[in-house]
Amino acid sequence: RTDRALQTFSHPGAKRTSLWDVRHAVGNISRLKAAVTDGTKLALIEAALEIAQASLGPAQDKLRLAVVHGDANDHNVVIDAHGEPGKVALIDFGDMVETWLVTEIAIAMAYVLIAAPYEHKLERGGCVLRGYQAELPLTPAELAAVYPLIVARLALSLCLSSKEAAENPDNVEYTSLHAAGGWETLAYLLGPEGGPGWMPSTSLAAGAGSA
Repeated sequence: RTDRALQTFSHPGAKRTSLWDVRHAVGNISRLKAAVTDGTKLALIEAALEIAQASLGPAQDKLRLAVVHGDANDHNVVIDAHGEPGKVALIDFGDMVETWLVTEIAIAMAYVLIAAPYEHKLERGGCVLRGYQAELPLTPAELAAVYPLIVARLALSLCLSSKEAAENPDNVEYTSLHAAGGWETLAYLLGPEGGPGWMPSTSLAAGAGSA
């Protein structure tokens, strides 16, 4: 609903360069991956980078631009203390930027997948996608970009947390908040159960509707 409301919103301040903008993840991951010193983890970053490069470059002209929140994660969602339906809000608009609209759902799904148990990642990711589709349907090109954008967001976040942990070890508890789950989820998405066929032709997008 937030993205739908922002469809007609524009502001000069949103036309900026942000390190967290997944639209520019390929270049930023390429620069930041040196911060990942573990060989196994670096291999995951390289694999994610390869997927993003192969998928997002050719698709960029088909992806709609919009101002997005840019950081819809579990720490930025406020719900009613008694679980009353409909009382949900987003906070922390510091990462707002004009970018590909589809990055919004990819970012949200990335964090849902991090929080979900291994055996329920596909199911819970699908719930988020179907909910988004019901409010603001994605085009076929955007649906195809969801998987590489999730992978790119995870890789970017993990590179940044690795860099920050090395430079500011006293703040590692905060900067590595999603790191453990992030590495597990990235490995899952790059593995046989969550590989490229995972999106959008599988059951994850089934019933999601079309643009």
